[in-house]
Amino acid sequence: MSELVLEQKGLPPALSALAVELRENRSTGTDQLQAWVAERGEPVTADAPHDHGGGGDGIATPTQMDALDSATGAAAQALYVEMMTKHHRGAVAAAQDEIAHGKSPALLEFAQMVLRTREAELTVLLDAAAAVPATTPNPDATPR
Repeated sequence: MSELVLEQKGLPPALSALAVELRENRSTGTDQLQAWVAERGEPVTADAPHDHGGGGDGIATPTQMDALDSATGAAAQALYVEMMTKHHRGAVAAAQDEIAHGKSPALLEFAQMVLRTREAELTVLLDAAAAVPATTPNPDATPR
């Protein structure tokens, strides 16, 4: 998602900086999440790093990604913010669940880190959402 929105011109500086950070930190986060899944004794699959434990909650569909790829300007910004906000809320929910019910000290530490970082990133996303001009996204692209 971040790679697609970074192709847009005129991104607000805070949103651009967050998208760059998310793009650059994606592989590190993926590695950490794969370790988290493996430690839980679950199989590590291609989807595992992005399934925040909520049954796919917050995961963009191919249709949504196509819509983001096709969108331009304020519509692309609004769609990115909407999709990434949903994605981050899924990560926060999974981290909160791990903190409440987990047994592994390593996973507890990881969940606390995820909670801190995703909540801070959500603040930037919500500020960006308030700054993006109103658009009417494609209903098929709206995360559910």
